[in-house]
Amino acid sequence: MLSEPTPNPSPENSPSTLPRRIAPRGLGVVVGIGVGIAMTLGGMTLMARSDKQAPAASSTPAKVAKGSQQSVSVAVAQWMPMSQTFAVQGSVEARNWVSIIPKVAGVQIKLIAVQEGQSVQKGEVIAVLDNAVQRDQLNQAKAQVAAAQAQQIAAQTQLNSTKAQVLGAQAQLASAESAVTQQQAKLTQQQATLSEAESNRRRYVTLAQQGAISAQELESRKTAAASARAGINVSQSDIGSANAGVRNAIAQIAQSNAAVNNARAGVQQAQANVQNAIARQQELETQLDQASLVLAPESGIITKKNANVGDLTGTTPLFSMIQNAAVELQAKVPQTLLSKIKIGASATVTSASDRRIRLEGTVREINPVVDGKTRQAIVKIDLLPNAALKPGMFFQAAIAFSTARALAIPAEAIVPQANGQIMVYVLGADNTIKAQPIQVGDPSKGYLAVKSGLKAGDRVVVAGAGFVKDGDRVNVVQ
Repeated sequence: MLSEPTPNPSPENSPSTLPRRIAPRGLGVVVGIGVGIAMTLGGMTLMARSDKQAPAASSTPAKVAKGSQQSVSVAVAQWMPMSQTFAVQGSVEARNWVSIIPKVAGVQIKLIAVQEGQSVQKGEVIAVLDNAVQRDQLNQAKAQVAAAQAQQIAAQTQLNSTKAQVLGAQAQLASAESAVTQQQAKLTQQQATLSEAESNRRRYVTLAQQGAISAQELESRKTAAASARAGINVSQSDIGSANAGVRNAIAQIAQSNAAVNNARAGVQQAQANVQNAIARQQELETQLDQASLVLAPESGIITKKNANVGDLTGTTPLFSMIQNAAVELQAKVPQTLLSKIKIGASATVTSASDRRIRLEGTVREINPVVDGKTRQAIVKIDLLPNAALKPGMFFQAAIAFSTARALAIPAEAIVPQANGQIMVYVLGADNTIKAQPIQVGDPSKGYLAVKSGLKAGDRVVVAGAGFVKDGDRVNVVQ
């Protein structure tokens, strides 16, 4: 770490007077770490030196005429807080994989509407299915619903009929019970008549023995008693018949009640049949919808297509997708460094094979389990969606764990050299520039820590650094 000298108090070196940087026009892809640092750090981009601040509409500057001066912008090397990091490595993985399996099996695929690598929105049609079989099944189910409803009506009619039979049997019972009551009253009356007739007969027998009455009158009293006795026998027989009518009516009621119960069970069964038929119809209507279209369950990127037109659906996923196109770097971190990592810590992701790649991420999760063999744990670093990122890519990451003050310059100021050196152009008092090799440390939010080669207050060329050479006199623009 460089020691911090006393800052230059001159207005020229004050941060508030730093000139606005003008991006060069026509600068191609520069190979090396300097170009990687010059990438946009606010999001995931894969680009060469940024020209987003170029004042002109064209990205290609006009050539500097002979004898004229190149226009450049400069920045002051100054002390500022810089993140301290440690390096890890890992692979890009999808944050959430989604397998898309049709909800109906055995349906032929008519159309594939997406391709691998295509972005889709939730609910978007990604395949069309042939639903002819489901349409036929639905028509049959509708016919079964109609038949079940007709059976329900017939069962209800039968129930109403048996209820009417019960009412008839109950009326018959009431009539039979009334007849019994009438016959019992008649019998009581006849028993009284018989008692009187027997009393008269006995009295007349005594009178006849005394010679007080004629034999004819005695015979008349005997006949009256015999008639009363015969009437009692008839009434008793009628009472028996009336009681038999009561028993028959009770039996008829019991039979009618049993018929009502059977009819009621028939109605309940018919209602259940109707409900089952309707449920089957609704199920087939749902299946018809499901057998018509395959929709994206979430927004994201289709990563794999496993089916072709003409295939039948089954349990194998038709497509795989990355939900919301969200990816992360799963980095392996030694257990000795785990205590330094905090959720939310920033991380800079780079590629050893492609220096242009420079991504910014955030630590989202620290796996609580350490591998017993490698003594490493997985740290998941969220990365913003980027079409260039593919699961399985291998990257390095610099995870920030603390901050310290360091001499820093904008990353756009460095000019990597073919021999591996890193060069900047320092502006002299007479606007003549001097090539100065430097050594740099960790990057942080578009700035590089300078280990050696510069001092605080040095002004370095930023925009235009790729178009000048040692000893050139330049025109500094604000």
